[in-house]
Amino acid sequence: NPDLYTAIAILHQDMCEYPDAIANFQKALDLDPKNPEYNSNLACAYVKMKMYKEAVYYFKKSIDSVPDDPKTLLHLANVYSSMKDFENANLYFELALQYDENYYEAYICMAISLCDEGKVNEAYAVYDKALEINPNRSNAFVLKANLLVSNSEFAEALKLYRKALEIEPSSPKIYIHAGNTSVLAGDLVGAIRDYKNKFGLDFEYQYADGYAGSWYSKEKAHGLYATAYYFVTPRVQVLARYDYFKNFDTEKQNIEYTAGVNYWFAKRGKVMLNYVLAKANTCPQPSHKIYIGADFTTYSVLDAIFEHL
Repeated sequence: NPDLYTAIAILHQDMCEYPDAIANFQKALDLDPKNPEYNSNLACAYVKMKMYKEAVYYFKKSIDSVPDDPKTLLHLANVYSSMKDFENANLYFELALQYDENYYEAYICMAISLCDEGKVNEAYAVYDKALEINPNRSNAFVLKANLLVSNSEFAEALKLYRKALEIEPSSPKIYIHAGNTSVLAGDLVGAIRDYKNKFGLDFEYQYADGYAGSWYSKEKAHGLYATAYYFVTPRVQVLARYDYFKNFDTEKQNIEYTAGVNYWFAKRGKVMLNYVLAKANTCPQPSHKIYIGADFTTYSVLDAIFEHL
């Protein structure tokens, strides 16, 4: 069953076991050699292994079956770009855009490839085309701004970073780019303004006539937490946290101090390493714990509403 081999291959690929993924994608393809999806799957696995010649071969086999699929044409263009074969890369970028003239990702990849080729002015024009097609995505603004910075056009770059921040106002990565560019432009006040967005402070105080913990209680209590954090890089966040809880009826009081590091692998996903020092007035000795975990924040309807207010 080729679908079974494909499913097994995807599992291996998700675990970065690319040789096993290639073996199972190949088994699926052997059962249906002209299937464009199976050829593309195998080609993508070879890309992960940086075996570009093999990837080209199987992407072309996929294109032989479906010559007007812009996604596969874009994949092949990117492979040629990785091989520094810019002539063929540009050929397949153009073919992808011939079949879908509004293919935003194709314009972005083509501009990056043109930068690698040293064709800066052409790259600017392609980024502009991407922005024309979809002005509500930040990455074209940021990538074009990065290119402007590399050519010492700091003022124009900052304008684009500001536009990107209008789309993603809470992105530490873009603030870091803007802050670095302000430093290069000699605008230290602007740099401070941007860098401060790498810092944050969250706090909350609550008083309750009842609360739910390990069980529901009708006892009165109050609590406070405060978290200060700093983005060392766009993905690495260090933090310090203070937690206080007191039960008025039992006089039980807990205090926790936390120091930790978060790595944000996605916009709403992170892995955590925290050290926690906990003190309780019911226990003579403090406890010391290390927590390792992951956190995934779901995207709610309220998020969507607030993003558009």
